[in-house]
Amino acid sequence: MRNLYQRLIILSALSCTSTLYAGNVFIEPLYWQADEPVDWAYTNNLNASNQQVAYQTSSFDSAPGLRLGFGLSGKFDNEFYFTHYKTDTKDSATGNLVSGFLGATAGKPNNAFTYDAGQFDFDLDYNLLEWDLSKDFQLNSAIKIKPLIGLAGGTIDQDLNSAFQGSINSSEKVVNDFTGIGPKAGIDATVTLLNKNQTKLNFDAQFASYYLYGHWDLSDQYTDNTGRVINVNLDNKTMGSLGLQAMLGFTLIHDKFSASLGYELNTWFNQLQIFDDTTGSHDNNLALQGFNLTLRYQFG
Repeated sequence: MRNLYQRLIILSALSCTSTLYAGNVFIEPLYWQADEPVDWAYTNNLNASNQQVAYQTSSFDSAPGLRLGFGLSGKFDNEFYFTHYKTDTKDSATGNLVSGFLGATAGKPNNAFTYDAGQFDFDLDYNLLEWDLSKDFQLNSAIKIKPLIGLAGGTIDQDLNSAFQGSINSSEKVVNDFTGIGPKAGIDATVTLLNKNQTKLNFDAQFASYYLYGHWDLSDQYTDNTGRVINVNLDNKTMGSLGLQAMLGFTLIHDKFSASLGYELNTWFNQLQIFDDTTGSHDNNLALQGFNLTLRYQFG
């Protein structure tokens, strides 16, 4: 991972061939919610004449994150920034429970076996380093667009931990870790709503697409109180991951200071690549969305 970041820094430095006149630094607190449903277990009422099955599905609450960066302005604008977002969700259930994961299925003493209780903990750790190279085009006195190209690289690590209790007590850990690097392209648009006495109010819209070529490290290990250990053979994968980003918001600028409030949506396609006993082969999309507050200082 260190080599990946070093390559990004070297490539971004080589891009700064134009004369630099000014720059900015910014901090951007995030308040996002992740969405990537996983059926970690299901309950069965064991009624042969009226059988009812209910799935236990994971869902995340909103959680804070952070984006930090700086920009250099000249003939072309360069911006470098890092996004960190970490969240988790916990769930529990009781009843006639069946685990949704393969290790627990293989560890059952018989097909009719069920647990009495279960818990689930889903951890998500998202880190993305980006470099944007862009240029402003003023369409008229109020509207400006900024096409951009760039490079992005980072990690999306997901750990799915489950534990079940009954006549057998078991635990299982499923790991789905992605590392990738690749190009991005997008466009920003700004509409000035107010411009008076060194103060501006802008409406902002941003859109970008990503293609990260990367590697998934996948593992699934089951253990129980009988001493049994089962390692499910999940093949690691190397392929591309497509991502989309969109943001709408407002920016208030006064002299060298600005504050922006926006709503951002990120979608990373086919991020969850595990295999389980409820759905089979997964290719779940990961969505991250929520509010951003950007505080920026211009210098030069």
